[in-house]
Amino acid sequence: MAPSGGASSNTIKVMGITPEKHLLHSEVLSGLHSQFHSQASQSPQSLETTAIRAPGSLGPLPLSSPSSLSRTQFLVAAQAATLPCFPSSCSSDGGVVLDRVLVQGGKGEHLWAALTGRAKAQRITTKRRHHGWKRALADPESYTLCANARLRARPGSCLKLSAELQPRNASEEVQQQQASQADLGQSIAGVLRRSTVRASSQLQHRLRHAELRAGVAYNQRLQHCKGYSTVPLTSSIDLCTPHQLSTPLQFRAGLYHATAPAELNAGEDSPGPLRSSVHMQGGLALQGERNLWSGNPAARRVKLYKQQQQRQQQQQQQQ
Repeated sequence: MAPSGGASSNTIKVMGITPEKHLLHSEVLSGLHSQFHSQASQSPQSLETTAIRAPGSLGPLPLSSPSSLSRTQFLVAAQAATLPCFPSSCSSDGGVVLDRVLVQGGKGEHLWAALTGRAKAQRITTKRRHHGWKRALADPESYTLCANARLRARPGSCLKLSAELQPRNASEEVQQQQASQADLGQSIAGVLRRSTVRASSQLQHRLRHAELRAGVAYNQRLQHCKGYSTVPLTSSIDLCTPHQLSTPLQFRAGLYHATAPAELNAGEDSPGPLRSSVHMQGGLALQGERNLWSGNPAARRVKLYKQQQQRQQQQQQQQ
């Protein structure tokens, strides 16, 4: 609990508790969406902690808090609590990494954007043993940048944009040439040309009884039984039950397109020639609950009797 900003000291905000019936609704939706190709999964491989996983594969442990904060929002909250950066563990980045939101801004609930940075602390420490602190800290491959933006033009529409920049090291010959160059701009341009760029966009639009979702991604991470791979291009469009709508019938149907290698191996970005494929997806789920037994039936009858008496008194007062 904490006092709300701009209010009196007696006003206190309390985080709500999620009822069990809402947890059941979330589990049903999770089981339904896990059968689709474009299902998002939380992963430390990305600064925004999102990836996609193959249908039917088990997802990793959740990284976001129970309050449904995104990774970027969680980092902002951690920095507000005087924590300069937040540690994570990522095997592809050398082990322990430190994440921090560098810049953030927005305009109410309509626009919000943030720039997040990652320092691969364990990789820097390991490289320092062989090349010293100066060269280890100056290595561009030890850092990652990620930009996120969310635009809400209407109450039922939301556009999410994300771009991640991962610099790559050049060969020894190229590094010597860059070291001899006096122009810093050319050196930075060379680093940007060798960088790996990942980008994605997702549009959610609320209809009357359904929700329309469309997305496009470039160099997106895919989690499968062998580990993580990179899919050069994906796109999808789905029509599904709104997430906030708790109805007994849940559905989802759409199309998914992917341009990827014929065989995906863990840790390999482009192991072979690319192949395009289109998948038609659809799913249906039913959920509900019934009380099979209720304890203390006598107390229940007394409660029903009191409710009936109250209704009769209200009717008499109206007459």
